[in-house]
Amino acid sequence: MEDAAGNVRVIPVWFYLGIGLYIASFFLHAVNPGGDPYAGWQCALVTLKLFPSWGLLPGLINPLILAFIVLSVLGRLRTFRLVLASTILLLLIPTWLLVSGMQIMLGCAMWVVSLPLIMSGDLGSWKLRLLRG
Repeated sequence: MEDAAGNVRVIPVWFYLGIGLYIASFFLHAVNPGGDPYAGWQCALVTLKLFPSWGLLPGLINPLILAFIVLSVLGRLRTFRLVLASTILLLLIPTWLLVSGMQIMLGCAMWVVSLPLIMSGDLGSWKLRLLRG
């Protein structure tokens, strides 16, 4: 892939591994609230339906990570991607509060692990840029 200036960009393998885990997490059991377990896609729908309560916050993660993925593939809006990445990581806090009383299953764990993997390439480059000044 090339950026706007024609330079070849390298997207780390972690990015693609993260996308694979992210997609797979929607088809696995994610949480068990005490009855039947919910699949990842069901959790996504439930959090989106909780609007306007605080439960909406975890529901924002999926649209934000999709925007992050598209912008990363296009190589656009690097600073905005940093804002998206920071927001996504902060939104994990209310996510854990929402599922704290439930049995967390493989799908939920994969979903959470996939997010920093997807963002790892950009987060690492921002860290280097901050250290260099």
